[in-house]
Amino acid sequence: MTVNASNTGGLVDPAPSAEGPNERALSLAERGMIQMGRRSGMSYARIGEAIGRDKSVVWREVNRNTSADGVYYASVAHTKAHQARHRPKPLKLVENEALCRLIAVWMDDGWSPKLISSMLAFYFTDDQTMQVSHETIYQALYVQSRGILRADLAEKLSLKRKQRVPHAADRTKNSPYKEAFKISERPAEVQDRAVPGIGKVTSSSAPAGPRSAPLWSARPGSRSCSTSPGTTAPRPSLPR
Repeated sequence: MTVNASNTGGLVDPAPSAEGPNERALSLAERGMIQMGRRSGMSYARIGEAIGRDKSVVWREVNRNTSADGVYYASVAHTKAHQARHRPKPLKLVENEALCRLIAVWMDDGWSPKLISSMLAFYFTDDQTMQVSHETIYQALYVQSRGILRADLAEKLSLKRKQRVPHAADRTKNSPYKEAFKISERPAEVQDRAVPGIGKVTSSSAPAGPRSAPLWSARPGSRSCSTSPGTTAPRPSLPR
């Protein structure tokens, strides 16, 4: 991020006050302590103990708001942090045509936005201006107001969607199974069937033939069958 200077000198949109917008944000006094600690060669842990912050907070602050000459200035860092809180932020793809062209070439080759984001971070490790998240690429493809990339690049995606599907959207709206019968909607009488497939078979349900079929019934939980008087139990078929 760069600090813009006005036409008459000074900084554009300076920080409104020395205090941060909330308790989580660093104040100008805390940034002054960080500046003094960096000049004195103190470690991030010691600076964090002096201002009552974790060392990771100090590390992020120095890496985000160090000036182009490699020196941390408290007043400049305070203004940069104030300008970085502005919303909405301008998209990086709007201001970087070279990055747009590179993304378009890789998408023409069939690369996914996730892969492109990973390869940008791999090839341009020290250049933050040439790194972008996959979400930013998706926004440039699907959101018309942010359409920096070519419209036909959306057809290169694996799902071939014309627009993004919100996380809160009903993804079963066009599903052929949305009217399917659910197991929770079974009738109440099937709840009594403790063991599936067990029932009674009688000769009345068997087709009529020259020989009378044996009348037998199977009891739940038993492996035997009983036959009516004068009938012969069916013989099991032997394997050939």
